[in-house]
Amino acid sequence: MPNGTIANFVKRNRQARGSVTNEAIDSANNSITKGGVMKFVQIMEQTGDVEEARAEIEGYFNSADTETKVKKLMLCTDRDVPGKMVTIVEFESWDTATDNNELDATQEGAAEAQATTDITYQNLDVHHEWVR
Repeated sequence: MPNGTIANFVKRNRQARGSVTNEAIDSANNSITKGGVMKFVQIMEQTGDVEEARAEIEGYFNSADTETKVKKLMLCTDRDVPGKMVTIVEFESWDTATDNNELDATQEGAAEAQATTDITYQNLDVHHEWVR
């Protein structure tokens, strides 16, 4: 289905009801893909100390420097499960995530995390994104 077809359908129906503006739909269409390439997000869950995780992430960025392909990273804690952390990493695409995975800094960090924590990974293609 061509990019924006579903969004245009939603736009027509919601505008008829007066609940969505052109600007909101245009923003959503522009955020879905960049140049026809689907964004990619990796979610990592683990238990541990958030300050230690923060230090490890900062160490990763210092080590990878300008080679990293990470567009955005959020380190979160679960309010309902003490000690549980969720890291959300955004990439421009699956291809850039794959390139990032091949970096020495990424390989070393992943090996250490797998050896010392209960980390799990979810690899997600971003089909739609709404930014307000």
